[in-house]
Amino acid sequence: MVGISAVLFSCNKQESVAPDLATSESPKMELSIKDVEIQDGVLKFASKDHVKKVTREIGIMSNMENWYANFEFSSLLKRQNAITQSEYDQIGKTGEFGKLSDILTFRGKGDDIILDKIVDDPRFAAVLNSKGYVIIVDSAYHIGSTQVASIKIDENKSNLLNFLNNINIEDVKFNKIINESLTTARLQDYQRTDGKRRIIAEFKKHNAGVYNSLVVRLRYLKKNWIGWSGTEAASLSFSASGTYWKGMDNDIPFSGSASGTNVEEVTYFVDEAYLFMGWGGASGNASWSPAVNGVSSITFYPE
Repeated sequence: MVGISAVLFSCNKQESVAPDLATSESPKMELSIKDVEIQDGVLKFASKDHVKKVTREIGIMSNMENWYANFEFSSLLKRQNAITQSEYDQIGKTGEFGKLSDILTFRGKGDDIILDKIVDDPRFAAVLNSKGYVIIVDSAYHIGSTQVASIKIDENKSNLLNFLNNINIEDVKFNKIINESLTTARLQDYQRTDGKRRIIAEFKKHNAGVYNSLVVRLRYLKKNWIGWSGTEAASLSFSASGTYWKGMDNDIPFSGSASGTNVEEVTYFVDEAYLFMGWGGASGNASWSPAVNGVSSITFYPE
């Protein structure tokens, strides 16, 4: 079972996880993609619930990176998808991110270091601009590798422009991000490694304050000089089902699947849940090609 952290705020100082960074939201109404606005190249949403509804709409699209048809906006997802294999390989050799330092990071430690996207939920990356910014109600936010930076903008346009140029300015608040895999125990064999290839199935929780998600993900990785990074598999496929607990709501059922060819990962979105308490009877069955260590399928469970 996963615990819940308390929250405090202070200026220019990292604190614990925030359940609600958008402190003032507009009244609930039926909002959708057509209601998204743009300001200085950054998308503006009426509430966190509006963000949630839009990401759900994006999630069923075949082209998530170009969902917002306005030349002023270029999504973080589009920038992520443009990273080449040679760029990944160069980072794997040197450990230097260069111009990609604001969208890639290393996670894990020891033999389990993985080169990863700072925002690895593609639906959320699709609503952030290419530098990781979004506006919700009267505040602007920047999503970093370990923290969310936020500032009130109201009608003060200079606040937004200054924030877009530098997140370390006066009146900016910082909050910690949770981005963790609720992995299976080793004895359940969720992770297969074969020399320079690895397959990982994971139940994952992401909390960036303004957006939260639970996902199930299957990844195909290759070994680099420094850590591991995603690489194309001929095919990846899994199905998962069970229940989860959210706040006072216990045993919410879920069931879904994901598959792809010539991809490095596939993801199923379970929920956009902050008050996540744990999984009940959840499991998944995954298969992939080529085989890793002679194995091409597993059953995996949350810890």
